[in-house]
Amino acid sequence: MLKNYLKTAVRSISRNKLYSFVNIAGLAVGMACFILIMLWVQDELSYELYNNNAGRICRVIWDLDGTQIFATPGPFANWLKEHVPGIREVTRVNQDVKKLKYEDKRLEATCRYVEPRFFFIFPFHFVKGDPKTALNDINSIVITEHLAEELFGRDDAIGRTITQPDVGHPLKVTGVVGNIPRQTHEYLRKTDCFLSFDLLRASRAPDSWLEQNSDYKTYILLDEGVSYKVVGDRMNAEFQKLLEQYSPNAVNHMQFFLQPMTRTHLYSHFKFETKEGNIHYVIFFTIIAFFILLMACVNFMNLATARSMRRTREIGLRKVVGATRSQLIRQFLGESLLTSAIAIVLALGIAELFLPSFNNFIGKPLSIDFSNTHVLIGLSCLLIFTGIISGGYPALFLSSFAPARILKGEIPAHSRSSSLRRVLVVGQLAISIALMVGTIVIYQQLQYMKNKEIGFDKEHLIYLETEDFGGQYESIKNELLQHPDVVSVAASGDMLLNIGTNNVFDYEGMERSAKLISFPTLSVNEDFARTFRLTMAEGRFFSKDFPSDEATAFVVNEAAVKAMHMKNPIGKRVGAGRQGRIIGVVKDFNFRSLRSEIEPLVLSLYGFQHLYVRVNSGDLRKTIGMVEEVFHRHYPDYIFTTHFFDEEVDRLYQSEGRMGSVFALFSVLAILIACLGLFGLVSFIAENKTKEIGIRKVLGASVAGVVSTLTMDFVVWTVLANLIAWPVAYFAMNQWLQGFAYRIDESPWDFVAAGGLTLSIVLFAVCYQAIKAALANPVEALRYE
Repeated sequence: MLKNYLKTAVRSISRNKLYSFVNIAGLAVGMACFILIMLWVQDELSYELYNNNAGRICRVIWDLDGTQIFATPGPFANWLKEHVPGIREVTRVNQDVKKLKYEDKRLEATCRYVEPRFFFIFPFHFVKGDPKTALNDINSIVITEHLAEELFGRDDAIGRTITQPDVGHPLKVTGVVGNIPRQTHEYLRKTDCFLSFDLLRASRAPDSWLEQNSDYKTYILLDEGVSYKVVGDRMNAEFQKLLEQYSPNAVNHMQFFLQPMTRTHLYSHFKFETKEGNIHYVIFFTIIAFFILLMACVNFMNLATARSMRRTREIGLRKVVGATRSQLIRQFLGESLLTSAIAIVLALGIAELFLPSFNNFIGKPLSIDFSNTHVLIGLSCLLIFTGIISGGYPALFLSSFAPARILKGEIPAHSRSSSLRRVLVVGQLAISIALMVGTIVIYQQLQYMKNKEIGFDKEHLIYLETEDFGGQYESIKNELLQHPDVVSVAASGDMLLNIGTNNVFDYEGMERSAKLISFPTLSVNEDFARTFRLTMAEGRFFSKDFPSDEATAFVVNEAAVKAMHMKNPIGKRVGAGRQGRIIGVVKDFNFRSLRSEIEPLVLSLYGFQHLYVRVNSGDLRKTIGMVEEVFHRHYPDYIFTTHFFDEEVDRLYQSEGRMGSVFALFSVLAILIACLGLFGLVSFIAENKTKEIGIRKVLGASVAGVVSTLTMDFVVWTVLANLIAWPVAYFAMNQWLQGFAYRIDESPWDFVAAGGLTLSIVLFAVCYQAIKAALANPVEALRYE
């Protein structure tokens, strides 16, 4: 029986080559899109899951009156372990960028100061060395395989000594860990080596509550079966008691909460973090994947029900000779599954072919692992799902024909299948239009963010990062300014777009019961405002003409003045440990992404690690070479990399840019799938109306009239699809735009453009067959009448 089903299915596919091609091609493209999107979705959902402890690990987030940052004071970890039950282990991490040297090799490495218990919470694979003892010595260092290969090649790294050219401090390699898995959250993933936390104690006081730096990352491992919410509530209750003793004003304004590690990638949008993952994008693209797959299945259903009249006699004869309805259903479902099987093989080929390009779009090295049982099960489910969804209704519809009526020549009632076809076609077109509207809006928002005035001049500005200028900044600056293409030079502590320092400020006029205010704080030099072309709203910027500026002066932005409720701020006292007065107010400018409103900002004179050079638009390569040459003269052991500042600004929106490109790609493919179905459907309609077209032409109908008759339904369907798609697209895009503080307004012309473009594509898809039918010789159609 199975053999007969298979034979019949193969004959049906080979006998109707055009429709079989449309079905298989549409299903293959739809499946390929589905596979590619779900590869990305699976990867996004797999972050941290390589770690068996992931479900019990949390990181501590500091909430200071609504400002949430991934940081804690130094002693917080030990206090947490001592005062809060339900915690198995706690560890602190601090970061640094080190210049490392081995023989004649020099490189820059991102280092983490960690405690020995760190490797208990994060059991990274040690290729060499013992995680329990690797960092017991203050001068020890654990490096990744990648760093070991760069420094030592294939030689054994254990026991070798690495020096730090800037401080001359030797470090002994005591361990080599496998490269940090890509599905690790950003802070730990970008790690080249681990240093002993005791080494940090030599220059800082991480165990003192009085230390001004509060940029320690705290991770905890919960006891088995303990809820992170319960532990978080206990933590805050105990911490509020501590605040009541030492800082009553901070009660209810300073809190901490726990975030599970499994949520860090998709749910974290805290200050100072790159927005890499987004759960809304995962949900959004999962829906798109199923929509595209559904559209491909709809094509199959449309053509199968449209072609049902061709198979009525076959069905009638089968029933007369004893075929039951269940057997007919199995037969048609078998044809559908066979078509799906052929399509999925082609889909895998298409996916593999385009996977490298897709990886470039999303910036990930995805692959289809056919040795993975979960992948094989997923593909099998996709095959069965597609086969049943696409063939289920046609099987039930075709098997319901009554044999007596069919063999008498009576045509079965066809209105329900025709109505369903209209609904499915309109649904396809509505999805395509909604995706096209989304593509237009996303593109416009990205262009808006790239071109919006952000309050400073980002063009023709390059920057370098160093450990510390020491006393050589003026010498470097003067040498650079001698070059005719250098306009100005400035320096800052943190990089302007990545201010990682927040300080709690008190200020003149602050009531005793007022909330504590935490402001991002950036140390700059006197040339900063001129180099970035900032505009002063009041007062003045720092100047060498006023030597006291370094000790007692602050410049704030307009948002800070508003947050402190100040009128006439010039001369008002403000401070965070160090007290001073406001000498100037700079006009607001965007120093973070346009997703958020402009925050309060405090500028002061302090140490510098970043150098900015504004240059003319001449020979940039030559100018950059000159800048690096000047630096190498002053710091021969440093490794410098120059960056264009406008590229760093664009990088803030890299996630949206990638998602926009992927969205546009799959929107185009969705329209292609819809047009494939329309092409097949209009071909079948034209074939069924061959004699009608012949009679019309004999009676004097023009080619244009015949084409209009064949395409009018599709025009009506497209208009109806627009009416359905526009409100859905408006709501979806409005929700997406709410994630940006600065955004475009949705224009009606975006929707009209998407609808008009879709109508043009639909007409292009159907007119070929319509014109071909209209131009056919009517004699051929009527010769047997």
